[in-house]
Amino acid sequence: MKDNTPQYTDIKKARNGIWAKLDDQYRIAGVCGGKVRACWAIMQAAGNPLGVVTAAGRASVQATIVARLAARLGIPAHCHTATGPVTKEMEDVVAHGGLLFRHKPGYTNVIICRAMEDAKQNGYLYIPYGLESPIAVKATADQVHDIPKEVKRIVIPVGGGINMAGVLHGLQRTLTFLPILGIQIGSDPTKNLDKFAPPFWRGMVEIVKSRYKYSHSLQGGLFGHTLDPIYEAKILEYLQPGDLAWIVGIRTTAGG
Repeated sequence: MKDNTPQYTDIKKARNGIWAKLDDQYRIAGVCGGKVRACWAIMQAAGNPLGVVTAAGRASVQATIVARLAARLGIPAHCHTATGPVTKEMEDVVAHGGLLFRHKPGYTNVIICRAMEDAKQNGYLYIPYGLESPIAVKATADQVHDIPKEVKRIVIPVGGGINMAGVLHGLQRTLTFLPILGIQIGSDPTKNLDKFAPPFWRGMVEIVKSRYKYSHSLQGGLFGHTLDPIYEAKILEYLQPGDLAWIVGIRTTAGG
């Protein structure tokens, strides 16, 4: 499939009165979604990096994204993660020329530290864990565009909180102060929201922890649109008429 990078991804309405922001329409280098846009923006802002380094969980799409974007640019990609069973995402990194560095213990702070050391030693661009960057926040904020007046609430899966922070900034900029329901997939995003979201975010946001473990793969779709099994599929049970489901993306290993 050819690269597809629209300025704004579509908002569509289902028959049951639920809307969806289809940010997985953004596509480049064979990967799609808001995280891809954010990562690409970070790379482009760096000019012409000699290579890129990132840290990610074994099942995270970030390493796959970084490896594929680096391959598009023709530069090396180093991806740091924990030891453990090889995932499809890890296989995809290698298949696209990325180098995997697996660490034990595989605590998040350990792999981040190793990745930052690698980037400094080689003079490569470091892509932050969870895309924790103002550039990534802005990339999502710019997508808050033409939200239908009928929308009463935004529902979004929350990992590190960067995409939610971007949505909040976009709402602030457009003076569209809709409540947001964030479905927590994984660890508590509060720290990142305090750092990257507008100061008033607690007045607009309710965070509910998913009843499913992060690693649980859940099949689901929205008006025929396949959803990511780790993130977006887990927000389906919370959707009500008048909601806008913010679809961040879908991993290539799930059909993205």
